[in-house]
Amino acid sequence: MKILATIERIPVVLNDDGSVRYSTRWFRVDGDGDPTNHYHDPCWQAETSLLGPDGKPIDAMQVPYIVANPIIAQMVPGVVLGCIGQATYRGRTVQAVLGDIGPRRKIGEGSIALARALGMLESPINGGVDNQAVDWAWFPGRPATINGVTYALKPL
Repeated sequence: MKILATIERIPVVLNDDGSVRYSTRWFRVDGDGDPTNHYHDPCWQAETSLLGPDGKPIDAMQVPYIVANPIIAQMVPGVVLGCIGQATYRGRTVQAVLGDIGPRRKIGEGSIALARALGMLESPINGGVDNQAVDWAWFPGRPATINGVTYALKPL
């Protein structure tokens, strides 16, 4: 086990098995890739860092995805975009694809579909949670298969 970095006072650990793990006291909802910007998110972007097999951005409304901190993503051995990940909240674990790269100073962000699957409010405007534990893990180099779709690994 090795601490890769500390982001927002959260230690991010690289385990001996190659997995990356951290725990936050929040979940921030990301709507990037939602083709209609359903929630009128002022921070919305049409693109995601990873494209789906159809060549389109990953739809935040349909696909549970995790947003990686770019500092951590660059430090991890193995390819992170497209890898399998998971988020756990209140005993519920949901599999997700690592589908976007976020801001350098943030950690603990996932798609609208991931928030919904975890039982949270799903709006990027007022969804997610604060002051509640969320555990995150990703497995670099292991492609994600979510909802029957296998994602290609993509170097940063």
